[in-house]
Amino acid sequence: MGFSLKPNGAAGWGRQRRQMIASHSRFLTWALEKDRELPRIPTRRVDQGGFSQLMSRPAARVMASHWWHRTLDRVMPD
Repeated sequence: MGFSLKPNGAAGWGRQRRQMIASHSRFLTWALEKDRELPRIPTRRVDQGGFSQLMSRPAARVMASHWWHRTLDRVMPD
């Protein structure tokens, strides 16, 4: 299911909001069902030490950059 940054009118925004909430709910339910060893979401920004454990791994910054580019390309294509 894709999301558009330009839904059609108020009904489109409402529909997109419900889809996003449902999608996040499904993910969180899946993630919390058992210990999946997923990285924790930090409470600090990266430049203030957030994600330090993850970012200390080799190639972590390259992988994070790749992930963000792929993710943003899906919602904001050229």
